[in-house]
Amino acid sequence: MSDQGDDYSFEFEDSDENSLVDSALSSDDRDSENEFTGGASSTNVRTLPSSSNSSEGVVIKNSIVYKPWTLKDFIQKFFLDEAISLKEMQLPQCDIDELLIMLHYKNWQKEDVINDYYDDLERFRTRCGLPEIQSNKKDSGLLLGTRFSCLICVEDYDNIDTYSLSCHHRYCINCYQKYVDVSNRNGQLIRCIQSNCNLSIPHKDVSTLQSASNGHILESEAKKPVPDSSNKLLAQAAKNYIETHKNIWKWCPAPDCNFLTQLIDRKYEDKDKENPIKYEKDLDISDVPIVTCPNNHQFCHDCQYENHLPCPCWIVKLWIKKCEDDSETANWIQANTQSCPKCGTSIEKNGGCNHMSCFKCGFEFCWICLSSWKEHGSSYYKCNRFNPEEVEAVKKVQQSRRLTLQRYLHFYKRFAVHESSMEGDKKMIEKVDHKMNLFMEEESKKKHPDRNLSWANIQFLHDAIRSLTNGRKTLKWTYCFAFYLAKSNFAEIFEQMQDYLNKVVEDLSLIFEELNNKKNKNNSDIIIKRKKEIINLSDLIVKRQNLLIECAQSGLNQGLLYFETS
Repeated sequence: MSDQGDDYSFEFEDSDENSLVDSALSSDDRDSENEFTGGASSTNVRTLPSSSNSSEGVVIKNSIVYKPWTLKDFIQKFFLDEAISLKEMQLPQCDIDELLIMLHYKNWQKEDVINDYYDDLERFRTRCGLPEIQSNKKDSGLLLGTRFSCLICVEDYDNIDTYSLSCHHRYCINCYQKYVDVSNRNGQLIRCIQSNCNLSIPHKDVSTLQSASNGHILESEAKKPVPDSSNKLLAQAAKNYIETHKNIWKWCPAPDCNFLTQLIDRKYEDKDKENPIKYEKDLDISDVPIVTCPNNHQFCHDCQYENHLPCPCWIVKLWIKKCEDDSETANWIQANTQSCPKCGTSIEKNGGCNHMSCFKCGFEFCWICLSSWKEHGSSYYKCNRFNPEEVEAVKKVQQSRRLTLQRYLHFYKRFAVHESSMEGDKKMIEKVDHKMNLFMEEESKKKHPDRNLSWANIQFLHDAIRSLTNGRKTLKWTYCFAFYLAKSNFAEIFEQMQDYLNKVVEDLSLIFEELNNKKNKNNSDIIIKRKKEIINLSDLIVKRQNLLIECAQSGLNQGLLYFETS
């Protein structure tokens, strides 16, 4: 699990596992026509057989091979299992706690641990913060419920738990708990609380200390023989490792989601890797690495935005930058104001008179020619600097800026509306769950002998919500796509398909609004009556979503669609 630089690849240690992935990559399905959106009916997404731990759950989609992970599974696989492997194979003389400390110190590189262990054992143990092999561990560890005077908090306790390592620097559990809570944030090995002591606190002891409450540790934590995947220090260490290997590991960007994906392999076809500028503006959106985390959140593994198809990553970055900076504010100022000739302050004309006075410096000037008002006569029509051609040129510039601003606002408004609607759809999921519960309760009371209902019968509601959310997401990014799209006949076809998707998305959204309307008390009848319509609309969203992205893909590849970003 080492950093591969720009290679975007991951090599399995087991040759059988490697051949398994290679054989899957070379299959005919890999080269078949792609469905890009990751919708419910994507046929080019396959999972490798679970014949080995490394290949289980691996997904092949479009040009990439990846694997979704939960944080706990990551910790178990790459931290705890590695320590167990060392214990069983190379270093049986060490216990799990010591091996975890060694692995943590060497940034979880098993080979480095083995090399340093056999090169200079004593030096390696000292650097890891492990006690000497012959050290006296008597009276170390936890002492429960004793009288104790703590030198850190300067408190005398009648009944409190205390802790020390083999160095016998013993302090109360309250001080140790606060110490490990603060030290845990950097994800590094936590040393003894005594500043001049280098011994490391074992990972299982960190969990035990963090479980303390009112001067006593949680008994269930103290009884754990080894740390598990819920260990907070291991979790923080995992986050540190992932942050330093971002070319392989990416966190899901969805709010409150702690899942991640691992990029195993990536296929580049006919790409000029030696020319980064050319590759950066690649138009082949089949290369956009859309992955799905274990919580079914889709996102781009490269730019770590949500699934932004049909836009390539570089267009997304341009759009995000345009929306975040003040370029359009400056555009509005240029289109609707003029600068004071003396101090440069922007002034908006809010009346009909062309005699302007700067509120900042008090300079009086003519709005038309921007010269001092003193040079003008008493009448507007006697402005001796008035030049019709110059005024017409100024008007054209201002009109062009206004059109540019209006065009941006047109696409941004629709982008923002669908983004807001997506938030509403997320809230609707909870309401749909409530409606599903009510539906099951109503149906169970009716006791139809010929109707055997289960949760599978109403799962279509969740599937429909997922289709609706994914459809809106694609619609949202089509406005970013269309903003930079040059005018052409094929662009009009794209916009027509955009309209088709928009209509079916709004039709399904309307049904859910009806379902969640408080005035509708009989939810059971609505669900039964409109079940077929909901299923058909959700399927239609997926189909039109895929067709829209395929339209963009073929148009860009054939040169029928192209971007104007200047």
